[in-house]
Amino acid sequence: MVVISGIIEFRNVSYSKNNNMILENISFSLKKNKYNVIIGKNGSGKSTILKLIVGLEKISGGQIFIDNEELVYKRDELYKIRKKTGIVFQESNEHIIGETVAESLIFGMENNRIPLEKMKENMTKYVKLFQLENIIDKKTVNLSGGEKQKVALAGAVITEPEIILLDEVTEMWDKVTKDKMNGIIEEFLKDGKTVVSVTHNLEEIKRSDNIVFITEEGKIVTGKSEEVNKIIEKKENTEINHEVISEYSADLTKMSLKEEEIKVKIKDISYYYEKERKIIDSFSVNIPKDSITAITGKSGTGKTTLIEIISGLAFLGENFSGEIGYNFRNENKEKEDEKLLLYKNISERELYEIRKRMGIVFQNTGEQFFSGTVLEELEYNITKKYKIKNRKSKELNDKIKEIAELFGYDEKFLMKSPFVLSGGEKKMLGLALAVCLEPEILILDEPTGALDYNMTIKFMQIVEKTKKNGTTVILVTHDENIVKQYSDYILKM
Repeated sequence: MVVISGIIEFRNVSYSKNNNMILENISFSLKKNKYNVIIGKNGSGKSTILKLIVGLEKISGGQIFIDNEELVYKRDELYKIRKKTGIVFQESNEHIIGETVAESLIFGMENNRIPLEKMKENMTKYVKLFQLENIIDKKTVNLSGGEKQKVALAGAVITEPEIILLDEVTEMWDKVTKDKMNGIIEEFLKDGKTVVSVTHNLEEIKRSDNIVFITEEGKIVTGKSEEVNKIIEKKENTEINHEVISEYSADLTKMSLKEEEIKVKIKDISYYYEKERKIIDSFSVNIPKDSITAITGKSGTGKTTLIEIISGLAFLGENFSGEIGYNFRNENKEKEDEKLLLYKNISERELYEIRKRMGIVFQNTGEQFFSGTVLEELEYNITKKYKIKNRKSKELNDKIKEIAELFGYDEKFLMKSPFVLSGGEKKMLGLALAVCLEPEILILDEPTGALDYNMTIKFMQIVEKTKKNGTTVILVTHDENIVKQYSDYILKM
């Protein structure tokens, strides 16, 4: 019989997938009733560890023990483990089951066969705890990224599990929401829960009780050793004060631009998600050409909605008013810029002319992939952009080689399935696919949330290079470091 009380131990565990060794002969313990964090570079297997704990993936060798009972891959035993474990992954859409927030919360309790009266009690308790009263009846498809992550966390803990597994859950939250959610997690610890968090966040690492660090060589270092302390020190040196952001980025709402300086002109737009619920209200701003504009603000203020409208992905029927103008380069370089307009009930043909000039990296980047390998994903975008019909042509091979060199992809990586990549690797591939299109406007939605320090720098260096080549970049972010170091303008919502 499997009994779970919170302590987890890996003994000489190995895990491989598609002939790729992801974890090799690793051993460590996660402390009971403590805040455990797992850190390491992107692709080191951090998220995989969480999946192994709940049996979503099966180890290739070694043993996993939960409260000194070995993990057994049998249906009934796995059900008992998952019933006592709450997990939140990076891509929150994986957790959103119901049509509304209420239905999503109820689903987990029904799945765990919680009695009706207890379900009612838990709904009241956790809706209040997570401050979901204003969105409890909201359709989940209309939630912001931060709201989805909050609902996913609420759904994971509403069943009152003994172990809570978190995979980069704080990265889509503004500072106020992040502080509130961290306070809730601290209360879980006081109630005797065990928390295991995969993170790159310095504050989480500093306040943790136990650190499991996966080194670049795939070895495990635990506790606050000298090697771990070096990581903390490096992160501290990159931290900045929230109050100084405005010193580095010009506030677009307070600027006046000349017509020839404008790439996107947003004029008096309003947008409804649901009847009588206006997410954007009479909003106007001009976004400069050949620049990086950071859109910031607390969760649920319409940041993602705004970039979906700009990119032509949002539905623009009776729920939309106002207009957006674009100054696009004319394919005939001798002619003036081509001016396009986005408005209510715009035709598909007109939308296509706008969309084809865009490159987009979504929050949940995995939703952008559909091919069997990384190479096939790149080939699709390149052949589409350059109208290449022969997949064995030198032109295509040269373009693939150029992108592979820019992003550091070797032949082995190109043959990987995009669906088995780590969260950070998926983000980088999303950027690679966008860069393939040589877009005039590059839109990034929380692009660095799942990235480690080194990959964040590499990602943003490529974004900067893209800007220098004539691309206007619009990014939604809660990362103050990104705003300080890379943005030319800031738009606060």
